[in-house]
Amino acid sequence: MKKTFSLRHVLLLALPLFVAACQKENITQTTKGLPRLEEAWGAYNTPVDGAVRIGGFKAMQTVPSGAHDIRARFWNDQNKTTFLGDLTLDSLVLSPNTEGVYQSNEFQFDEVKSLYGKTVNIQVNDNSGNRTVVLQQGLYVPQDLVVSSPLKQSSSQVLQRNTPVLWNPDPQNTKGVYILIEFDPEAEENAAFNNGVRRYEYNLIQTEDDGVFTLSPDDFSNIPAGAIVDLWVGRGNYLIADGISGIDKYKLYSYSVAYNNFTLGN
Repeated sequence: MKKTFSLRHVLLLALPLFVAACQKENITQTTKGLPRLEEAWGAYNTPVDGAVRIGGFKAMQTVPSGAHDIRARFWNDQNKTTFLGDLTLDSLVLSPNTEGVYQSNEFQFDEVKSLYGKTVNIQVNDNSGNRTVVLQQGLYVPQDLVVSSPLKQSSSQVLQRNTPVLWNPDPQNTKGVYILIEFDPEAEENAAFNNGVRRYEYNLIQTEDDGVFTLSPDDFSNIPAGAIVDLWVGRGNYLIADGISGIDKYKLYSYSVAYNNFTLGN
């Protein structure tokens, strides 16, 4: 069974995670693409004192390419970045940069990817010599999502309106899989459809993580044949964790996403 969100023509409000953000206050922006999926997983719109994100992104094509990385940041009551000590995810240890942001690098790609499909122990210490634990929490990171259909093999590949979407299921993922279809008439590739009347369209579908979902013509309503549509498939997990102090709260979340654009068929 699928759950379709009736959100057409509405640009949702979201909380940017790694730009100016402040404790216990939401900052909003319009969202498309990946931020819209992050919002569906609960990554936005909850005020917290910091966040840790494990992210994976790949192209939906015959030879997938992409990356996995970690980003984290923490802030205080004065809306300023809090400089803490090491962030540890199982055996992977990250330190903040000069702006207080934790970020994995390209040489840690395999280490980050190894965190998928298991419960990861996340720990943050303060920056004192005592290395006092500020946060310690486990987070289940769903398996790295791999889409086997549809796969883009040419720039003009057509996506039929009854296309089955196939991926590797994760029985331990209780939050399902999200499929996002987007059509933007203002995009350069859709100039032929930009008549001043058509508007941005999207359909966000939530379905069980059982490895298959067949799209239907209704999922593409109001999108003309021949248009370039963006197709996103992803799954993720999140939780709000209490800090050791019992006062501060932190957002921990993960995602794995596949994406490509296609020419929509009749």
